[in-house]
Amino acid sequence: MDPNVNNRRVFLKTLAGLGISIFASQVFKVNKAVADTCDKAVPKNQMVGVLGYVPKSATKGQSCSNCIQFQGKPKDKLAKCNILQGCEVASVGWCKSWSKKS
Repeated sequence: MDPNVNNRRVFLKTLAGLGISIFASQVFKVNKAVADTCDKAVPKNQMVGVLGYVPKSATKGQSCSNCIQFQGKPKDKLAKCNILQGCEVASVGWCKSWSKKS
């Protein structure tokens, strides 16, 4: 077997592994940064803004308190949201990810 072929394979495997590790480190860094800075959901937060979160729902019958992602009890004024990576949301709020709690 040609030693150059083996060297190329090792080089390409190393390069792929390096690329994957850099990508993964950036993804985890972003997730950690969002989780660390997101105590309360506000529309100007980038993650919250993408989902169109508003602190008071304009859609009748749809609010965070009756969404499957709302982690509090229906009577709680604030609770964490799974979609917004643990940000606290208002029970009367709403976002594009709203799904009816069954």
